Amino acid sequence: MSGINWRRVLLGGLLAGGVTFFLEGLAGVLTMEQMVSSLAEHGLFMDFTPAGAGMAVPLVASVLGGLALVFFYALAMPRLGPGPKTAMIVATALWLGGYVLSLLGYKVMGLFPDSLLITWGLTGFVEMNLAALAGTRLYREASAEPADA
Repeated sequence: MSGINWRRVLLGGLLAGGVTFFLEGLAGVLTMEQMVSSLAEHGLFMDFTPAGAGMAVPLVASVLGGLALVFFYALAMPRLGPGPKTAMIVATALWLGGYVLSLLGYKVMGLFPDSLLITWGLTGFVEMNLAALAGTRLYREASAEPADA
């Protein structure tokens, strides 16, 4: 059994993070009006203008999520084997532990309507799996890495 290839975790994690950032931004644009009106119903207002420092938090979150996806894929590979099935198992586990728990918290607080939470949940599931499939395509175990790479 070889060790984790940290260079490939970083490369795959950056790619997965980029996919997440793009898809999350697209989903945000599509659900923005409903999100803003839901918050306004509770007397809450947020400036969602994506500019400068406002993009830093989602970008960092996306990259950290991408790195986690590829890292956990590297941990799961020896047990489940390499490939898309393992990538999707890891993505689904992280989706359950991240997205679903957050959405349940929003549900308990009553901040957003169920339809929006379901949309976010389904979007997040697709997003996590696509990011995992992209990022893990770059991952190879350290011993599988060519000597000149």
